[in-house]
Amino acid sequence: MLGVTTQESNMWQAARSAVPGVTANPLIGNYYGIDLYDGDSNNDWDVDFAEADCGYGITQITDHMRMAGREDGHGGEAWPYQKQRAAALDYTANIAAGLQTLVSKWNETRAAGLIANHGANGRPENWYFALWAYNSGFHPKGAAGQPWGLGWANNPANPEWDAGRLPFLENAAGGEDASAAARPQNWPYQEKVLGFAAHPPSFLESPGVMVAAFRPSSWNGTEEAVGVKGSAKYNRAHVKAPENAFCDSSNSCTPGKISDGASNDSGTSGPCGREDFKCWWNKPVTWKSDCIDTCGFEFIRFGESTPEEPDGTAYPPVCTTTGLPDNALIVDDVPAGTPVVRPGCTNSWKNSGSFGFGFANNAVEVVYPAKYRS
Repeated sequence: MLGVTTQESNMWQAARSAVPGVTANPLIGNYYGIDLYDGDSNNDWDVDFAEADCGYGITQITDHMRMAGREDGHGGEAWPYQKQRAAALDYTANIAAGLQTLVSKWNETRAAGLIANHGANGRPENWYFALWAYNSGFHPKGAAGQPWGLGWANNPANPEWDAGRLPFLENAAGGEDASAAARPQNWPYQEKVLGFAAHPPSFLESPGVMVAAFRPSSWNGTEEAVGVKGSAKYNRAHVKAPENAFCDSSNSCTPGKISDGASNDSGTSGPCGREDFKCWWNKPVTWKSDCIDTCGFEFIRFGESTPEEPDGTAYPPVCTTTGLPDNALIVDDVPAGTPVVRPGCTNSWKNSGSFGFGFANNAVEVVYPAKYRS
């Protein structure tokens, strides 16, 4: 789960503009529905709410977060407003919602027979299918003969990912390679999550202070090199399943076509032999037959009865008008009397105006190409 939160948001609940310990707007996946990847730079500022990604907060919880009546088949029925608000604004509620989603994916895939290795839920490798489904969903079994299972997007055999890649965040010697985080497009989702679980990054806690995000998973084994079977480094490196483990005739996939030269241009240009690319996987897979000895171990730092740690204030707020000219006017963007969220800070000034942004639209386009100040 910690790997999920790292992959989804860098473990941020608040927007990218916030520094640690400072209250801010929630992190939202693509609130404005902006298409930055269509090759057209002319529309990079066009707001299209119909295309919004409603992923919120540290787990980027998306299911049930669209407005009621506007789900459009995305993420199930909308939650009540107060529940959505809690997931967006309270990191504990957000983590609970994300964890419930991950657990539901474990239960859904397991009930369908997709079990990794020996299936014990305390081992990172065995969450492979649940993680796959958490990101790209699961297609339940339908009519006989129709594709079902986990989608092609996160299949390790997909040409979208580098063929012959090393485990995420590892180098050839089994040590850490933090530079891999700068090219995440080379690994499928589940490999990135498991890589973060094995190699937690360090994040800024306060000015000039970096701390490890969390305690890593661990693997048993000898202290020998990564290429020696039975070493701890070998066992950790094989948290990454073989690239051909989810590719055979049952899902119209050809392992021999997995290569850097493959593509998804057609049903013959890569491993997936279907023109609709529904090479969906729906069988159990074991790549660690001795998982009881060679699979990783989770690290539970806090028990269920552990109290929440106190809030940190890495960047103390300025809560007075000391130092401003006597004739300075303060214009706030919230109504007078709005409670101050930061502890030890009170609103002691007079609001001398109003400030906000609206969306400009020429009544012709369906998008909003600018914002204006009011």
